[in-house]
Amino acid sequence: EREREREVRLPIAKFLNFVCCGRIATTTSTTTSTSGSARAPSQVTVAAARPDYAAQARLLGKAALVLVLAVGAAALTLKAFFLFVVFLSAPLWLPEVVVKLRFHIFTAINGKEGVQFPKGQVQGEAYKKLYNHPAASIRSRQSSVGITDCFWYFLFPVHWLHQEHLESDSPLYSVAVTATKRALTSLSREDQYALARTRAQRLVTERITTAETVRLRQFFFPLFTELFFQLLFHEECPADIKDMIVTSADDVISALKCTKLRNLEVRDRLTQYLMKRIEAGACEDLFEPGFTVKEKALHLQGVFFHTGSVQLSEAMAHLVLCIAQHPHVQAKLQAADGSKYLEQVIKEQLRLFPLFGVAHRISCEDITLPDDTVLPTGSVLLFNFQAFQTTGFDDALSFKPERWDTLVERECNYMPFGAPKNRPCPAQRLSETWMAAVGQVMVENLDMFSVINHTRSMPCGGLCLLSPRTSPLGSGQILTRMLRTLVAVAVEDVVRSMKQLVFGTFMLLHARHQRLAVRYFNGEDI
Repeated sequence: EREREREVRLPIAKFLNFVCCGRIATTTSTTTSTSGSARAPSQVTVAAARPDYAAQARLLGKAALVLVLAVGAAALTLKAFFLFVVFLSAPLWLPEVVVKLRFHIFTAINGKEGVQFPKGQVQGEAYKKLYNHPAASIRSRQSSVGITDCFWYFLFPVHWLHQEHLESDSPLYSVAVTATKRALTSLSREDQYALARTRAQRLVTERITTAETVRLRQFFFPLFTELFFQLLFHEECPADIKDMIVTSADDVISALKCTKLRNLEVRDRLTQYLMKRIEAGACEDLFEPGFTVKEKALHLQGVFFHTGSVQLSEAMAHLVLCIAQHPHVQAKLQAADGSKYLEQVIKEQLRLFPLFGVAHRISCEDITLPDDTVLPTGSVLLFNFQAFQTTGFDDALSFKPERWDTLVERECNYMPFGAPKNRPCPAQRLSETWMAAVGQVMVENLDMFSVINHTRSMPCGGLCLLSPRTSPLGSGQILTRMLRTLVAVAVEDVVRSMKQLVFGTFMLLHARHQRLAVRYFNGEDI
């Protein structure tokens, strides 16, 4: 039956490829034994010239759009046709406008105190020098309402105790740093890799039994929740607790992306659970004296189950999208023996889609820039990681893992985990280890395809078609599914963009009204 289906689908797939690309499709094939079972993934033939199905789907989508516009031009008046074009083209321009507007608001919310970098002469090494400057050291203490109040609003209830937002001179900071370091180094690198690989293999085996289109961020949330739970409590995470943690983490990232309003009850349920575990004696080996039970619970919730789970799920979603949208990279990974090329792919993904969009620091004294401009004390320095890491490279906006054959990280515009002298991400080693383990499992077991517009904000969660390599889809099936995704994403982008405008406006105004950071540093009750 499979052979008969293939005989029917193959001519259709070849015709679609010929229409889209002017060439006959080359298909990935598997060798079938006399018993009818496909070979194991390690024996699957990898076609080096795998068709770029995403490009073909986009081309077909554009052709359909042109056809609809042609019909509209013939049937409508000029004014009606203009409105029709604006409405129909909304998925092409509205999401980008909303993203730029949000970034502009985050910059402008600090008023004259806010300065965005890189800019002017502050590029490359000058950018690194400024980021590492001893005076660029304040995390949250602003003289007036600004970006800190917004971040605290989104991170509530862990806002005032989050390690990223604690001041270095705070007595709470040293306790937080010690607890985080002890948890992150509780396993050797080999054990961290083995743990992540085992759990990722289980996720892929249980979840992807047939081809399925998933939202990658949500797909990876349960995995990293399990991993952090094991790291902290040294036991398997129960299903109901995992769901509770995932729901809480998803609420945080959804609010940050302004796709829905905060649900503080969801977050409080996780806080209460962690408090009960700590009261029962969990995590005693992590904390030095100085934290109450609730402060310990908030630290675990903010650092590991919110920031850690969210950041790693996003990073893995970006990694899989990069692989899915570059067929030659996917083919090379599936044929590669060893992890060196995967490490290069991860570096390149982190360069183009860094963990942080914008990080901010507040100057504790005047800073003189290379052009002799003086940034006064209290300036809010906004460091745009993506802008910094997409300059100073040949063909900087292209995804080229091979560039790392010769480049050295410290000599490039590259620091995805933050400035080494200004409190960088403490989980760099763990993140790279887990991403390598999970990424290896993905390329060994799955074929990946995605047609979405890949941006750092990834508001759709990273829609991607995952297909077991033991039962590969035909070209026609892949194109059909990707065309459906293309249409669904176009509608979703418009609806989501409108939500972001409404929810984002409300939450920013609410954050300014609450003034959480300003009130905290003024000694008021928050």
